[in-house]
Amino acid sequence: MNNVELNFWLKRINGLLLHPSQEWGNIRKEPTEENTLFRKFFIPFCIAISVAVLFISLLRLNFFYALGYALIHLTSNLTGTYIVFLLIREYLNGKSLDSGNTALNLTVFSAVIFLFFHSLSAAFGTNFLSQLTGLLSLVFLRTLYTGIYTTIDLNTNQKTNLFIITSLAIIFIPVIIHKLLMILFHIPVFNI
Repeated sequence: MNNVELNFWLKRINGLLLHPSQEWGNIRKEPTEENTLFRKFFIPFCIAISVAVLFISLLRLNFFYALGYALIHLTSNLTGTYIVFLLIREYLNGKSLDSGNTALNLTVFSAVIFLFFHSLSAAFGTNFLSQLTGLLSLVFLRTLYTGIYTTIDLNTNQKTNLFIITSLAIIFIPVIIHKLLMILFHIPVFNI
């Protein structure tokens, strides 16, 4: 990822946080390719946030636990979000003309905001910063809600159902995968 792409993605995330209606309007006008969005945006984001988790975790854990913790974050964020994308694409199949791109945009851009704050919350442990960033992770709901009501032509009940399914999936699927991997690799789940 070069500096131009990095600036573009940082501007995109900033726009989704501060001016979601305007940013979703821009996203709707752009063609989306699944491979490009994952390869050039989501995978580098997940790697960067895992590196941040590694360095923050080193403040309270030994190197091997911190490394394992960061790798588990990387794996759970990538696989969990991809599973959410598949779920939302299946839900939108037959309801939206461009179900794949719509599901991809909604999932990736909303998940990035959630995973950023959630990963920092987990890395900080159980202190005030952890609690604060954990609460801030819920700001993704605003981004998701605005995205659904800006980009999709569905009836109100379908939009409400989509919002509920997507928000719960973004919150729970990566977190469940994370907890299962923590148990599998014998890293303490709750006392870390």
